[in-house]
Amino acid sequence: MLCGNGLAFPPLYYGALLAGCVVAPLSTSSPPAEVARVLHAVAARVLACDPEHAGAAAVALEQSRTGARLLVVSETASADPGTVDLAALVEHPRVDPRPLPPGAPAVILSTSGTTGTPRRALHSHAGLLLNAGAVATEMIGLGADDVQLGALPLAHSFGMSAVLNASLLAGAAVVLTRRPDVAAIERLLAAGEVTVVQAVPTLFARLADASSAPWPRVRTCVVSGAPLPHGLPERIHRRFGRPAAASRGTWGPRCAGWWCASPAVATRESSRWRRRRCSSATTATRARPPRCSATA
Repeated sequence: MLCGNGLAFPPLYYGALLAGCVVAPLSTSSPPAEVARVLHAVAARVLACDPEHAGAAAVALEQSRTGARLLVVSETASADPGTVDLAALVEHPRVDPRPLPPGAPAVILSTSGTTGTPRRALHSHAGLLLNAGAVATEMIGLGADDVQLGALPLAHSFGMSAVLNASLLAGAAVVLTRRPDVAAIERLLAAGEVTVVQAVPTLFARLADASSAPWPRVRTCVVSGAPLPHGLPERIHRRFGRPAAASRGTWGPRCAGWWCASPAVATRESSRWRRRRCSSATTATRARPPRCSATA
């Protein structure tokens, strides 16, 4: 898959998993030569993309000589016979998921490369489910009233699992931003359209510098992917417009994170902060159809 943070990504991603395919999301910043190398390495049969990246995808396919076919999914109607629009996918009859064991391969993601050359890591269906369940329940306490900011690249594990998968599992909504436009994101937060923000430290720092306007509905912030600069949590706390009720630290392999909640939400959601065990049997029943919207 070679898709940006638009409405084409979720149906392509979940549709492929539903059909029992293995998905290998690629960074949209990858040059065609790198895309071609990955296509050859994973023996790809289809390269799915959005119209914005169709040109790069076509070049990569030609260079790879794998015989894979190109599938372009557009958010709007297109006269191109090689393009499928989202409206047609919505009208397509529903099909049952292909039966698969929990340990069946689902996603191939590239590692960050912080300790050397990036490698490809294979994730199972059960692994994706349990990871999303841990984020949605133990870490954030997502609910159907929440709206997550979708500024993280969905082709990366942070955006895919902690934002997209966790929101689907909890029935929360996601506002996808096609690009990390600080001004556009700031308007969303100041307008009260987002309740949970997950991002890398660089974006939080840029948001802290962008304006002093409060974020009226943001109850939780999570940062990961890089060390947290000194003083940044305090700067973000001030954007809540009131003292933060909770601030906790989490640690993972080669990354650090923190989150903070407003007093009203922290009191109302206190039961959600208790640690609970996640299992495919309990978390799967919480899944609701995804609600995604996209901004320019």
